[in-house]
This record gives sequence, structure tokens and C-alpha cells, in this order.
Amino acid sequence: AESQAEAVLRDRERTLSSDDPRIADAIMVLAAVYLDQDRRRPIEALLHRAIAIREKAKDPNLSSSLLYLARYYTNHKQYDRASNYYEQCLALRKSRLGNTHPLVAQAMEHLASLRNLQGQYCESEQLYREALPLLQAYFGRDHPRVLGSLVLYGDILARTGRASLGAGLIQDSLTRQRQRLPRNHPDIGLSAALLGRIYVMSGDLPIADSLLDEAVSCFEDARRRSGATADAGSGYRPWDPYMISTIANLRLGQKERALERLDQARGRFLQDLLKEGARIGSIAEQEQFTSNE
Repeated sequence: AESQAEAVLRDRERTLSSDDPRIADAIMVLAAVYLDQDRRRPIEALLHRAIAIREKAKDPNLSSSLLYLARYYTNHKQYDRASNYYEQCLALRKSRLGNTHPLVAQAMEHLASLRNLQGQYCESEQLYREALPLLQAYFGRDHPRVLGSLVLYGDILARTGRASLGAGLIQDSLTRQRQRLPRNHPDIGLSAALLGRIYVMSGDLPIADSLLDEAVSCFEDARRRSGATADAGSGYRPWDPYMISTIANLRLGQKERALERLDQARGRFLQDLLKEGARIGSIAEQEQFTSNE
């Protein structure tokens, strides 16, 4: 894939003008290959070049390139830089598509997840509150994507002094996930983990232990099904080891250590969510997004 993508870019550079958006298309394909391989260079320069070409051509795919550059900076924990490009993507989509388009809601989700990762819960909460009605109207109330965002929103409520409200929201979403997703789906695991955290904080350790045990089972089952390891395979989740450590510490009575490991798992999840989410549609690819992916 890498050699083919590099060959396509060289061919277009040879046959097209330097500011042709089709060169930016080829750059984005190559950058995506590099990014999936976690190659630090020359991804950044490639993405900046693609953005410059798209800006000059007023190309409708500009927001997609901005999203990928934000994803790159998120992967390398350069959150301030990532924030700048997520904000640009959101502003561009609002200006071109209006405030209620599903691609605008998608951009809000990305920014909300980043703010969540940064611990900026008030801003994250507001972004989720704006995005969720749009996502529910488009995908439906019980779509996995909507339920996942509701769980993250509930977690924010719990972290900002509204534990009962947050727990109720996560519990409702978890119940619907159990009904609609395959047994031991990783989304169920995340919901169980975040709900378990609320019960750890309240001191209700038997319920917390049961929920966190369910979370570990979900993540371990996904890994077994794919035959994945920490270095390869789509079934492996980078927060698995943190979840296993959370359970171990909880059962040893080490509540603070358990919470620390659980929060580390949550942070790794949010990073992974932003990494995976950048692949979803650009403005010119509305049909791809509106296929209820």
C-alpha cells in the first residue's frame, strides 16, 4: 500500500500542476498510510502541503485534511495544535453546511472528545449537548454511535458533580447496548468501565467490581476473537492492560490506584477514538457519511 501510494503521488506530481487538488488527494492517501503505520515523518509536512493546495483551490475536501492533521497532533499528544485544526474544521463545516448538518455534528464530536481528553469538561459538555440532538435525529436514538456519545456525556456529568445524573444516563445507554450489540462488544466494556468508576467513587465496591469485571471480559474477548496482540490487529484495545490493572487494584483494596488506572484507560480510549474517527467522510464525501456508517 505504501509503495503504491507513493507511486501515485509521483505520477500526479509529474503530470498535473502543483496546485491541482488531485495532488492533495494523493497526498492524503499517502499520509493516511503513514499515519496508520505511526510513522512520524514526513506526515506533518505532507498534511500541511495538502491543506495549502486545498485552500488555494477552495476545495470542499479541505475539512477532511484539517481533520487528519488534528488527528496526527492528537496521536503525538500535541493537544493545543490539534485543537486549532479541530476548531478550523468545525468552523469550515458550519460555514459551508450550516449548523445542523451531520458532518458538523461529527466535527463537534471530535472537538468534544479532545476537550474531554484535556480535562476541559465544561466545554466538552457543551459540545456534546449540541452534537447529540443532531446525531440522534440523523442516526436514530439507539444507534451505537449515539449511545457511545451519550456514555461519554454521562461520564462528564459524573466528573462535574452530577454523579447520579451521569450514572443514570450511562446505565440507560449500557442497557440498550447490551440489547443491540453483540455480547462482550468493546462499547459495552467502555460503558461498564465508566459506570463502574462512578460506583468506585461512591464506595459501592461490589457493584463496581461486577461492572469492571464485565469491562475486562469485553476487551479480552475482542482480543481473543481477533487473535490480536499489543502490536497488531484490530481487536486489540490499547486500554486493555489498564482495565485489568484496575480490577486487580480494586480487589486489593487500593481504591485510589484503581481509579488512577481506570482514568488512564479512559484517556487511551479517547485518543483511540479520535484516531479512528478522522477516517469518517469529508464534505465532498457526504454520501459516504450519510450511509449511516
